[in-house]
Amino acid sequence: MTLFSIMGAFFVTLIILLISRKNKSNVTVLLVGLMLGQILSALQGLIEYMSNADNLKTFVMWGMGSVGSTTLQDLYFVIPIYAVTIIASFFFIKPLNAILLNEQYAQNLGVNVNALRLSVIIISAVLVGVITAFCGPIAFVGISVPIASRLFFKTSHHLHQMTFCLLLGACVVLTADVICQVLSSQFMLPINTVTTLIGSPVVIYLLFKSKLSIG
Repeated sequence: MTLFSIMGAFFVTLIILLISRKNKSNVTVLLVGLMLGQILSALQGLIEYMSNADNLKTFVMWGMGSVGSTTLQDLYFVIPIYAVTIIASFFFIKPLNAILLNEQYAQNLGVNVNALRLSVIIISAVLVGVITAFCGPIAFVGISVPIASRLFFKTSHHLHQMTFCLLLGACVVLTADVICQVLSSQFMLPINTVTTLIGSPVVIYLLFKSKLSIG
């Protein structure tokens, strides 16, 4: 499951990257991402339709997201992978900062932009794939935490942003997990419900308040 999660994250991100090189419009890239999501959702629905009741229930529960099912043995596998990939990501801080100016400037400084993109995709695919395999697809965190971090801390420096995203992301997930367990004494709510219903309106408010342009 972990291997296929990593492969899925890698290939979908790679497809979006290839399309973005052909079309520089953020709107087009966003629409392509949404269409890919619809295609994968259709394939997912087909698999669910063909599954038996027990497997379907297991898949649905996994799809709701949960950190409570992770065991100590799982951490023995997850922690070394995360330690290596996160440490490796900090070595890309300088070239990523150079790209903030523009790609041509970064290339003039000796940055191999294509190799940098591929490296970032591989690291992101590993990080997303591993955590998704064990905890399910927890919505909202990946898209909202970087936006919130940039709005809160007012910096684009990747050293600061990566550090803030790591800390803020962990706080958001832990807070959502606590809320899931506190709201109901009979059963634990899906963590996706809390992260989406509580987090999304907050991010929308911050975006309108800061007048941040995403186009």
